[in-house]
Amino acid sequence: MRIRFHMFALVLAMSNAVAVLTQAQEVNQDGSASSVGAMANSFEDRVVYYPKIRPGYSAWVKLFQFGNGDIGLSFDEVRRGPNPHFNPIPIEFIEAAGAPYRFHHNFYSTAHPDLLHESVCMKSSDGGKTWEETGRASGNGGYMAGYADGRMVRFQYGQNEMHPERGQDRYVTVVEDSHDGGKTWNPIARLLPGFSFNAHRLKKLGDGSLVASGVVKPTMGPGGSREKQDMSYPNERKNGTSALMFSRDAGYTWTGPHYVLQGVTAFEPDFVELNDGRLLIINSSVQMGAQTRQFVNRVSTGLVCEAVIDITGAGEVAGKPQSGLVPETVDITPDGLIVGTRRGGKYTCSNDLGKTWHVISGAENCKYQPQLVALPEGQFLTAWHLGTDAAFGQHDMCIGVHSFRLQANLPAPTLLTLDRSLSPSGDQFINAHRARLTVGGEPVAGKSIELRIKPTWTLGHIFNTTPIDKVKDVRTAVTDENGVADFLLSEYDLLPDLYFSYAVQATFTPESNDNAAACKSPMYDARAMAARRNSPHTYHVYIANNVFFLSAPAAEKYPELRDLVERFERFDEDATMSEWADAMGSEKRAGEILDFLLPTGILTETKDGKYRWLRAVHCGSKVIEKVQVNDLEDHAA
Repeated sequence: MRIRFHMFALVLAMSNAVAVLTQAQEVNQDGSASSVGAMANSFEDRVVYYPKIRPGYSAWVKLFQFGNGDIGLSFDEVRRGPNPHFNPIPIEFIEAAGAPYRFHHNFYSTAHPDLLHESVCMKSSDGGKTWEETGRASGNGGYMAGYADGRMVRFQYGQNEMHPERGQDRYVTVVEDSHDGGKTWNPIARLLPGFSFNAHRLKKLGDGSLVASGVVKPTMGPGGSREKQDMSYPNERKNGTSALMFSRDAGYTWTGPHYVLQGVTAFEPDFVELNDGRLLIINSSVQMGAQTRQFVNRVSTGLVCEAVIDITGAGEVAGKPQSGLVPETVDITPDGLIVGTRRGGKYTCSNDLGKTWHVISGAENCKYQPQLVALPEGQFLTAWHLGTDAAFGQHDMCIGVHSFRLQANLPAPTLLTLDRSLSPSGDQFINAHRARLTVGGEPVAGKSIELRIKPTWTLGHIFNTTPIDKVKDVRTAVTDENGVADFLLSEYDLLPDLYFSYAVQATFTPESNDNAAACKSPMYDARAMAARRNSPHTYHVYIANNVFFLSAPAAEKYPELRDLVERFERFDEDATMSEWADAMGSEKRAGEILDFLLPTGILTETKDGKYRWLRAVHCGSKVIEKVQVNDLEDHAA
């Protein structure tokens, strides 16, 4: 998004004053420094293009690789000169776009008869050291991908915001290609008629297919579906959703939109292709969105998304969108190291698929709206422009690149798993959980693991909304030689409540001298009552809501339990042995029944010698209202 965030120029000036960490330092999840890290070697900062007349307007860079060793670079330039396409824009359209006049670069060619707006293409064959201009064409350029034969493919950017003279082309997304270095462009696909898709990234995957990421929005302005660019209706969360478009045939046909980052503000995420073929989407906070990541699977019919994952402990400071460490532009090396940066921010890297980010020392802070690529020979190249969202003539704008090589000594990828344990006989899951810690794939002994336990429901049928990291029930265990820490929650074995469950999650926090990263296990729910293999009646008694269930064999052996409610004058209150004896007909019989019920947990003996019924989470005002015989058997293999 280029228009609404021009205030970032102020934030960038502030963030550029932040000191770069010294060599061999890294920011931990808690903000402290450790002795390992990443270092940029041979860092270079150079300008590759100045407008001929300065100050000029050159911005919105796109960087990509052709696949034959050449690197492509494209940007938008506004310059003085007779404009054959000049056609003054109606103020109604400017108002609908929500853009200041002569500020939005899409409007420059209509704002003055002597201003030209062009898309410029350049190429480098020496790793970004030198560049030659290969073509320029009138109009707005979009994000691009290249092929080894020199062919380039691009999405027209901001089609929805362009001049009404385009007619119905405003209400589709046009994909174009060029075979002459960017001098001429030919439309090859028209996507999503009636909607706007502003592609912020277009990348070529390993098999030559293309993926574009952008925001799908309604069309706006005269003839559009909404009167204004950012109009929203009452109770509408947002009118644009991040999505991917996918092409298997180099841009001629597409599937999508495949919606991603559901529920997250994500105007300009980036993504990488993993070695297993999945895509990993990274969303930074530069557009006020949450720092998140998401895996996307490629299937025969297109793309399928997994859950959105928050990136925690990544340096974000509330209210300061430039303070985070999660990059807005990323690329990945063959061995899985993800490297990136953000406007006005630091270069960072991750060796655990975007879960943990480490500052790269020895590199300058990046300039505005960057795009980074990892070159095959181990070099990283970032293109950017100077001047933020400036208007024509406001700053001495230029296009530049950063290049460097990376020396990384990062904490080994740390993994913490958690599984529910089986009984020693292997015939039933018990209320015990086993965490396993590995660093670099190897088990680590002698490390403290915390297990947080949160009952899903509390008494009174109230769902427990406490975040798992805020719960008070925290147990600690130390890993053995296999990296395993066991947690026994035997108190839950005596909860024969059909609906009682609890959530568990394990956490590892490294010490300052550990070559490991902080991490958490997955969180899952466990039912206190678990099935048993080949047992028709794992539980002879249990409570569900306010019903006392009794197995058929138990009802036959203890028929008094069938009419238990009627036998007690005040059933739900704690009862003495005397009251049980009166209800059961004899103290001997009462003792036999209590001996049967007490080990199940459905009854407990109080300190004053009374017997109390289990309060189920959904029992309502009465603990038990009726007894019901369950004549069904359970058959778990």
